[in-house]
Amino acid sequence: MRLAAIVLALLPPLARAEAPPPAAPAAPAASAARLDFRDLLRATRAGLVPTERALALAGQRVTLAGFMADMEEPPSGGYWLVSRPVHCDEGGAGTGDLPPDAIWVVVRGRAGFQVEHVGGLISATGVLEVGPEADEDGQVSAFRLLVESTPPAAPHPSPQPSHQSKERK
Repeated sequence: MRLAAIVLALLPPLARAEAPPPAAPAAPAASAARLDFRDLLRATRAGLVPTERALALAGQRVTLAGFMADMEEPPSGGYWLVSRPVHCDEGGAGTGDLPPDAIWVVVRGRAGFQVEHVGGLISATGVLEVGPEADEDGQVSAFRLLVESTPPAAPHPSPQPSHQSKERK
């Protein structure tokens, strides 16, 4: 009983404790949420579908780190951002070698122009779009990131692609 009396004696001071300090102010509109490739898709019986996090971030600025897919025939107007280095051979499946969570990065002002490949890990920040959509060339993407500029050159050499071109000598 003595223990119960001590506990009861301590409860009123805890109940009167000061309120926690107010939360930090909301981040400015220009900031971007961090997004990882594992946050994009989840497996269901019907197949892969966007995660709740990806859907919640649709239409918002996000930052994603990954690798620019090395395409044998580079597309125009943007590039594919993937979770690991990859080389896509157009003689085979073209974009069929891309993982399902690949993001089509649309670079403002580069429509009709190829974006030079950048090796190594890069970061892209822009507005996330979720859901299948075809571009003017008929290329369909499940995720798009609308960015203002191309990524800077990587400071370190790029890891080897996971799929090598068949034209190796």
